Amino acid sequence: MKVTLGQTDRCHPDTTSVNMSVDRIMIHPEYNPGSRAHDIALIRLNTPAKLDKRISPICLPSANYRYVNQVGIVYGWSDNSNITCRAKKVGLPILSAEECLKGFNDPEYITSDKGCLGVPGSVSPVCKGDSGSPVMYKSKHGSYDIVGVLGDKNECEEINLATYASVVDHLPWILQNTKDSCFCSRLNLQLPSLPKGPLKLFEL
Repeated sequence: MKVTLGQTDRCHPDTTSVNMSVDRIMIHPEYNPGSRAHDIALIRLNTPAKLDKRISPICLPSANYRYVNQVGIVYGWSDNSNITCRAKKVGLPILSAEECLKGFNDPEYITSDKGCLGVPGSVSPVCKGDSGSPVMYKSKHGSYDIVGVLGDKNECEEINLATYASVVDHLPWILQNTKDSCFCSRLNLQLPSLPKGPLKLFEL
């Protein structure tokens, strides 16, 4: 298995993108395929990635900080039933646990380790094909925090919210299994080159 770093266009691979071999995949020990609880995993590369202007580590969230009422930035390649060439981005408000339970079509799916984002009562722009894409928060310093990982219950043709596995709820497990890994520094951080274009923001 390989992963590609530094690429945002699936149809026209960038010559500077890099294919990396995977050494190990670590699935969360409490993952439940029925409820999708703890739907998160870690990938360990065979060799360390070479960091540059297109490839850099994202920041982990601070313990217990949930980004409620902040704008979550989502990148994905899904457009209804189609997969697009270039990654698209959208900004959506991150909601509280109470709003998630109230606004999601299947509240039993909202387990305690999940978060959600979107505009209650509106059609979600996040599609099922976006599963595995990051939910990020851009801080005032310009660095990006990883808020969550999109799940596979998101339907973009329905009035619904988008759900994700919350990174902060899995932070102890992530840190335990990445002791020798490289994390971002919010000071003197070199940001990756993300897809260009305006951020489509859905407002409350």
